[in-house]
Amino acid sequence: MGNGAPQSARAGLSVRTRLLVGLLLITALGMSAAGAATFLVQRQRAITSIDTTLLSRIGEARLVVLGASNSRSTRAPTVTPQAFHSTSTALETVVSRVLPNSGEATLGILNGKATFAPGISTDFHLESIPGFVSRAVTETDGGQASLGTVRSGTASYRYLAAPLTVSGSADRGVFVVAVDVDEQLAPLAAAFTTYWEVVGAAFVLVAGVAWFVAGRLLRPIRDLRLAAARITSNERSERIPVTRRDDLGQLATTVNEMLDRLDGAMTGQRQLLDDVRHE
Repeated sequence: MGNGAPQSARAGLSVRTRLLVGLLLITALGMSAAGAATFLVQRQRAITSIDTTLLSRIGEARLVVLGASNSRSTRAPTVTPQAFHSTSTALETVVSRVLPNSGEATLGILNGKATFAPGISTDFHLESIPGFVSRAVTETDGGQASLGTVRSGTASYRYLAAPLTVSGSADRGVFVVAVDVDEQLAPLAAAFTTYWEVVGAAFVLVAGVAWFVAGRLLRPIRDLRLAAARITSNERSERIPVTRRDDLGQLATTVNEMLDRLDGAMTGQRQLLDDVRHE
């Protein structure tokens, strides 16, 4: 029982290891927090940029309905009332002229059914997403545009649905434009994959440097332990070399002075015993 405590103490983690673990834990938490915060901020900026794109596409559709000569023109268009006599004609015209870019898709919904699709190939099809058409119709039922996100499998799409009706027409139309969020965020994801690779390499480098520095800093304590193990009643000349002027150097100096006093006391005690034995 009496030897249990010392053996348990010797079996524990060394000070050097505990210092390394603590430093690496703080480093990992700091890098992770910084990376996560930066990713969330950049992702929100990308989503805001997507919303701006969607709004601009709806603006192009509005220009088509009002009669702009070229909805893609960078010039200020001359807007005149367009002679649309039915919602179906207006919606078909908008879908055919507001063409989606890469990573985008448009759809014309007439009377609750997906009716018009762009005349070019798109990366995805909104009408193929289960429940999306009815969702867009319901969300625009009050006559207001609806901005939202829909998922299909592992893909995520940001969309803007705007009601489109022509006065005097009994039909009800909805024009929808959507953007593939994953495609837009792909450069950001790639950048942060590289970031975590760099963090991993930096973590290994920090671990190596910290292990070396901790060993250098704790060397006087190790020398103290070894010197104490070598000191016996017959061999008391062992001293700790003092090579630094910091706190550990002062500790080594103090221990050496203590050893000097113990050596002097033991020498005096032995001399006293020799004198008594001689008398």
